[in-house]
Amino acid sequence: MSEYQEYITEREKFDFFMEQGFKIIEVNESLSGDIVKLKLEEKDIVENLHIKTANGRKYYTNIMIMQLNLTNV
Repeated sequence: MSEYQEYITEREKFDFFMEQGFKIIEVNESLSGDIVKLKLEEKDIVENLHIKTANGRKYYTNIMIMQLNLTNV
């Protein structure tokens, strides 16, 4: 799979969870990619996404910044 296609797959998974109302609660970085922990508050469900691509990391970082800005308003 090309890196671009891998990024698209990561983004689609991430968008699916965001549409369901999940929020980023934790990020663990490693050389093999980032593990992003997402939580759905209403149902106390936690999911982990493994983000391997650089573009995927940029994508979730922008969403995390937007989340932080919304909580500080």
